[in-house]
Amino acid sequence: MKSIVIILTAILLSVSTSAAEAKQFKTPGDFYKGQQGGLDPDAVEVLKKDIPLAKRVLIDCAANGAVKERQSCAVYAQYIGSADLADALANFIDDRDKEVRLTAAQSLRAIAPERASKVLLTLLEDPEPVVRESALNHIHAIGGRAANDIVRKRLADPDPAVRLTAAGLLAEDGQEISRDMIAPNISKQIEKENKKIEIKGKALILLGRVGNEKDIATFDEILSHRSDYNKRDARIGRQLLRMKLAKNIGDRDSLIDEAFRDERLRDWITAEMVRRFRSGDSSVRRIVESIAKNAGHPAKLQAEGALGLIDKRD
Repeated sequence: MKSIVIILTAILLSVSTSAAEAKQFKTPGDFYKGQQGGLDPDAVEVLKKDIPLAKRVLIDCAANGAVKERQSCAVYAQYIGSADLADALANFIDDRDKEVRLTAAQSLRAIAPERASKVLLTLLEDPEPVVRESALNHIHAIGGRAANDIVRKRLADPDPAVRLTAAGLLAEDGQEISRDMIAPNISKQIEKENKKIEIKGKALILLGRVGNEKDIATFDEILSHRSDYNKRDARIGRQLLRMKLAKNIGDRDSLIDEAFRDERLRDWITAEMVRRFRSGDSSVRRIVESIAKNAGHPAKLQAEGALGLIDKRD
């Protein structure tokens, strides 16, 4: 009986190996034809081992692939993970489809941040606001000396969502953003008849970072309406503003603890504290340390990573 089992096992292994070998990639198109924005794991494994071939596949895909196939190829680059693919991936940056451009920008930032900074600058002039907004976020995340100046210039972008994103990124970094300078923009986007929920949400959070005592009433009004879809952003904005207006660190920490107790704000306040700490705000160290010590906290690893990064600077 044992010998029969061994024979059957050998046959199955032989069939499995033959099936894998039968799936051969003979031309660049074999790696992406028919892909619908997803990934072929076998193709990824082959390309990881042969970067020159991966370059040829990306170049061929950019020139000859259908929309979903081009999007798949842009994703491939990120999973292959080699910075040597940066030049080939740059072929997708001026793709005629905005989703392909967005995916390419994300992959380029992941595999080659230094190369990405230069390429992303071209996307700041993209005709699609969502692409300019994405490029702005990537440039800010990569950082560098020129990042703040680049972001600040987008305060004059023709699209309100891009302007709000720029102001929000500067405010996150503690840059001086005059409420008076952006007040008309904020007020317009927070009006009830504004149908663009995402833009309104950005405006509410920005108001929380740069507002004053009078703006508490704006948040209270929104929270009093049953049908408003931006209540979560209004709660976040209101809490940010209360923290900003706190008279001392003790009062601010009490508001932070209050947010942790509110299930609707817990995920946001966790991310906010880790982000502030990573940015060099040592006043929230105690809070990040408490997250790191909590075995059941969903952001435990984030907090531990932040502590490790900061401690290396000390």
